[in-house]
Amino acid sequence: MVTESLDAFSSYFVDDKVQAEDADTRPKLAYCGPFNADLADLIGGAVAGRNNGSDRILFIYPGFALADLAVASELYIRARRENVGTKMRR
Repeated sequence: MVTESLDAFSSYFVDDKVQAEDADTRPKLAYCGPFNADLADLIGGAVAGRNNGSDRILFIYPGFALADLAVASELYIRARRENVGTKMRR
């Protein structure tokens, strides 16, 4: 069942490809690879996130806080740049 669900994605990204492919990390991941790219590739523009509107991307990581912060930061920057979202009071 999990494998069938994962087959629905066209690309698989992780926070750190080298770390995700390490034998000690693999048991922590729901999907063990292969991976198309990592967060540095996406943020740095080495690879495109989506090539078209129908691409389905899986971003998976074993729960490292750094990945959470990096994704949150990028989403915030893009939302501000594109003037989307709801600004909430602190």
